[in-house]
Amino acid sequence: MTASMKIWTGYTELNRISSTAGGLVVITLITGILAGSYPAVYLSRFSPVAVMKGEFGISSKAWLRKTLVVVQFTLSVFLVVGTLLVYKQLNYMQQRKLGYDKEHVLYTRLHGDIRNSYEVIREAFAGAPEVQHVTAAGHLPSHIGSSSGSVDWDGKDPEQSVLVSQSIVDFDYIETLKIPIAQGRSFSRDYSTDRATDSTGAFIINEEMARIMEKDNLIGERFSFMGMEQGQIIGVMKNFHFHSMRKAIEPLAIAVAYPQFLNYMMVRLRPGNVKNSIDKLKAIWQEVMPQYPFEHHFLDEQYDDMYRAETRMGALLKYFAIMAVLIACLGLLGLAAFMAENRTKEIGIRKALGSTSQQIVVLLSREFSRLVAIATLIAIPASWVYLDHWLQDYAYKTSLSWWIFALAAVLAFVIALLTVSYQAIKAARANPSNSLRYE
Repeated sequence: MTASMKIWTGYTELNRISSTAGGLVVITLITGILAGSYPAVYLSRFSPVAVMKGEFGISSKAWLRKTLVVVQFTLSVFLVVGTLLVYKQLNYMQQRKLGYDKEHVLYTRLHGDIRNSYEVIREAFAGAPEVQHVTAAGHLPSHIGSSSGSVDWDGKDPEQSVLVSQSIVDFDYIETLKIPIAQGRSFSRDYSTDRATDSTGAFIINEEMARIMEKDNLIGERFSFMGMEQGQIIGVMKNFHFHSMRKAIEPLAIAVAYPQFLNYMMVRLRPGNVKNSIDKLKAIWQEVMPQYPFEHHFLDEQYDDMYRAETRMGALLKYFAIMAVLIACLGLLGLAAFMAENRTKEIGIRKALGSTSQQIVVLLSREFSRLVAIATLIAIPASWVYLDHWLQDYAYKTSLSWWIFALAAVLAFVIALLTVSYQAIKAARANPSNSLRYE
């Protein structure tokens, strides 16, 4: 990836993360303010003299108390659903088949003297028993980029404008990345002398390009691309993802070029002891290029970096969801204690008349269960609409599965019941005689 591409990618990711983080901070602050505002406002209305005399009544605004609980848990459920979906989308992108094999492939940057010695390094690496294939390319397979050049072929409508992505490669590119060939063949030295035929007059296109050309058999068809010398199509490769899954697969054409145009060397290692294989490559490198260190990376690591924004967003959502749930639970715990204290005499009378502790717990928990149910009914459609819009940024996306919303709802109920149960059980186990004497 070029420096400009890295800067732009980093800027885009920072934009996405900043906007998301900003929204989450606002949501969390609102949740915290709501959690503390009711007790603060309510308690500040007490007369100090009445409090000292113990003559303050409990004439709270029931609707305000209920509204606060609903708002807190609505935000909590919304964040939990968002966290689950972000991780589901991230897992979907990481597990989806790319159309090429990124495992056991390392790459190193070609520049200066290293590029000039590429042929020597390639032959030395290819001779190692730990290596299956060696190739090079102008771009890494996951960062070929967007449409960048016009194309022409026999029978093309003059009015038709097609932008095609391109990458220059070396021989064994298809074999190193294990890209399936749908028609024709891969680039081969057997079809050229002194890198003449397959390097200057041959193209391999992907299935998306073949679909646009609307021909059943494209092998041998004339092909002209980006002002390059007119050549022919020798193969059609299966579609593979050559950029993030936020974008649909676009038309692509590749051609063999001289080493001075190649920027990355890629090596496919044989499965086995990867550390020993790398040590062997380092030893070979030191023999050929002792003045430069062997700096290498793996394609699968580079692929994971493409979704750094989603990974960071998932982490942020997770932490803010935990904070929102904890704040909501603190508010709920305080309100549950407040209600239990308010109904102390009622609980004593019920127990004196024969109510069991279980019945008292159910009585005190029932109201909060209704409030959490209302919060869930509000949060689910709201999160569905927002997250469905968020998924539109991805050409390849997971589904809004029902279990995400069901799991968030269950978690909300379990957390609420566990929070309220402590106060409810404490009140239910109180001595009825003490409760009846309560003032």
